[in-house]
Amino acid sequence: MRDIIFDLDGTIVDSSECIFSVYTMLLKEIGVPKPDAKTMRSFIGPPIELTIGDYVEKDKIPAMCTRFREIYKTLDLSKVNKLYDGITELFDKLLNAGKRLFIATSKNEPVAKKLCDSFDITKYFTAIYGSRHEIGRLTKLDVLEQLLDDYNVSKTDCVLVGDTHYDAEGANQADIPVAIVKYGFGDEEKLKEFNVLFYAGTPLEVFDKISKY
Repeated sequence: MRDIIFDLDGTIVDSSECIFSVYTMLLKEIGVPKPDAKTMRSFIGPPIELTIGDYVEKDKIPAMCTRFREIYKTLDLSKVNKLYDGITELFDKLLNAGKRLFIATSKNEPVAKKLCDSFDITKYFTAIYGSRHEIGRLTKLDVLEQLLDDYNVSKTDCVLVGDTHYDAEGANQADIPVAIVKYGFGDEEKLKEFNVLFYAGTPLEVFDKISKY
């Protein structure tokens, strides 16, 4: 496999504290009680445009998305997020093996790039793609299709490394292989519905398994 495409939240970065904090503040502002832990966990993965629609009328979604990003910008990203142990070692090994690395995330693209910059990992990637509501690019499939097209990525010579069923669904829809890391935020039951090339328990196990293909 020449091209390795990574999800961001739950795959590269443990962003749970950050995402939970922003949603808690946003929902409090609009008078919505903090959801239970399982519901909060489901907020990690899909873009804000899809999640917030469960709590406000459709015409209020753009304003809520703007407010979400305003709150996000007030946080010290390096303190409310953390890189998973072994992730930079994985990137180094993949680059030394001649791979091209990409990020395809449902997180807002400017926010994703800012987060990567805060951890000094942007240098590892050929490109970082995320959701962009202004052009209608919201889902994992939307992001993947644009990346694959822009960088002439062969569907038979790549893999998406993610952690949730949103990643598996997007990869299956895009007709590319998907690998799932077990240390992220995935729901095992939901993942059973999709074709998964392999599962990995640690970042370095991802390298070992990719090396076999």
